[in-house]
Amino acid sequence: ALIHAGLWPAEPPTDTEQQPMDEALCVAIHRFLAQTASFVLMVSLEDALGMAEQMNLPGTIFEHPNWRRRLPLNVSEIFHDPMVLSLLSAVRKERGSNRARPVGG
Repeated sequence: ALIHAGLWPAEPPTDTEQQPMDEALCVAIHRFLAQTASFVLMVSLEDALGMAEQMNLPGTIFEHPNWRRRLPLNVSEIFHDPMVLSLLSAVRKERGSNRARPVGG
């Protein structure tokens, strides 16, 4: 879908099944979502900060340390982080100009 929408190279640099989540892929995914006709788009802090695991997983007691994990940055640092700023800028740009146009439309 990212390739079809022109948000990812037609010849991906690696096997797409093995592509690690990095800033470029995270931004491409969120740009794709921002281009949809949805009125609501949420960006999780875990994605914006490049975290590999969710902070809390519903329904787990022993398997995951819910409510004990911490974000890698404190609140005052989050909106100064280059990846967060890049992601929010990309989403803002897409939502501002393409909000009513569906992907591929």
